[in-house]
Amino acid sequence: MKCALLVCLGTIAALGLYPASASPEVVPQPLFASDIPLVLRIEAPFGALERQTDVEPEWLEGRMILTAADGSTRAFAVEVKARGQFRRKSGACDFPTFWINLKKSEVPGTVFENQNKLKVVSHCRERESFYDRYLHREYLAYKTYNLLTEASFRVRLASITYAYTDRRRTVDRPAFLIEDDDRLAERLGGTIVKNQIVLPAFMDPLALNRADLFQYLLGNTDFDFMASEDECCHNAKVVAFASRDGTFIPVPYDFDLSGIVNPPYATVAEQLEIRSVTERYYRGFQVPREVLESTLAAYAAHRDDILRLWSTTPLLDDGRDRDEPVKFLQEFFAELGDPQAFATKLERRARSPEAMRQLLERKYPEAYQAWQRP
Repeated sequence: MKCALLVCLGTIAALGLYPASASPEVVPQPLFASDIPLVLRIEAPFGALERQTDVEPEWLEGRMILTAADGSTRAFAVEVKARGQFRRKSGACDFPTFWINLKKSEVPGTVFENQNKLKVVSHCRERESFYDRYLHREYLAYKTYNLLTEASFRVRLASITYAYTDRRRTVDRPAFLIEDDDRLAERLGGTIVKNQIVLPAFMDPLALNRADLFQYLLGNTDFDFMASEDECCHNAKVVAFASRDGTFIPVPYDFDLSGIVNPPYATVAEQLEIRSVTERYYRGFQVPREVLESTLAAYAAHRDDILRLWSTTPLLDDGRDRDEPVKFLQEFFAELGDPQAFATKLERRARSPEAMRQLLERKYPEAYQAWQRP
């Protein structure tokens, strides 16, 4: 799609992506102001939550108790429901990731101030604690993108006691909470795109290239920055900015099927030319050479910070648990050691934005036509 700037902006406004003069107020988020793990006890019918397989499962009532560093406690009425289609339907895990819904009236003055619904990345298997390494690796993937850009989801570790109110048992496992989509957009000064598709012409080239290269660094192919079957996009959110000439930026999330995490259940799509998630495969889009070179330079500038994060974190045990992801990162930076050759390699693999536009037009005709209306 080719359009003049004013026409593009008019189309975006007509689609309701953001108001013409959006300037959302950034609200404080104490939840993500610290890296100290939260200590939580959640009492809920987790047996019922484990059985939830519907696309939109019902909320289950419960209670969450936060224990502060001084030993004091604070209780919150909460609701929980399962999320994440792969975990729930593949049989890979016996415990799903889930949503937690807080009451707005109970959070002022607490670490959960200005929070409402939060995604929780939880343990995969109750009786196999070695799976915790994969949770920690995924958490570190989020922290890695935090080093590269503010346009990334913040996360907070937690130690959670799951008290099953429909069974007589408790389970203690690590988890982490992910920043809410709308809080992310507010922090960046934009709004979340709600459409089914996003046309490549609207993406900020540098932000798109940065996100594409991050997926390559992780060895992740389980994403789509342009479309999904319901709301754009697959394992990413897109933030729109009225103040930046209507440009969009993708913000990736959900990295558990990546090579750097490499859990036993990770697989790749059959149509790709690889057979393992530890084989990197670039799915990025074509951008001007100067954009690609700028992106590579930014990654090179953060090399030491990224390797230090993974090499020194207490979340990974010495030995294989730490050595595997560090070696995987070192292989990426070895390629980056010759930036011109690396750029040429990525350009040869990069996808055409015009071919993607045509694919979106064929696959999602109604959503595509919405972008054409003046």
